[in-house]
Amino acid sequence: METDEGLTGIGESATFGASPKAMAEVVKSQLKPLLIGENPLDTERLWEKMLWNNWANGRRGIVMGAASGIDIALWDIVGKASGMPLYRLFSADRTKVSGYAGDGIYGPHKREDDLTKEMEGQEEKGKSAC
Repeated sequence: METDEGLTGIGESATFGASPKAMAEVVKSQLKPLLIGENPLDTERLWEKMLWNNWANGRRGIVMGAASGIDIALWDIVGKASGMPLYRLFSADRTKVSGYAGDGIYGPHKREDDLTKEMEGQEEKGKSAC
């Protein structure tokens, strides 16, 4: 995402199985027009604007994935505009956070004990959140 003042924000979107071309079309035709001319620092209002203008699509799927990616990019712009990392803007008082392990993803071939072993393996590596 790029502002008219040259700040850029990066966000990540989930397509939920749709094609990247479909995601790009949602951004181009449904969400981008809602954001042109808006203040990118007004993140909460812009989130609500994207949500309410796409209410008929439901609060899931490709539109929500696209809006979420835009929201992340807007927060990236907020941090860059302020010259501060977001954790500091959110009043965090520590500079270290616990590691997060992204294992445990369900698959049709996995059983409950397989997932448990994955999580225990991450704990042994020092990850406190899984």
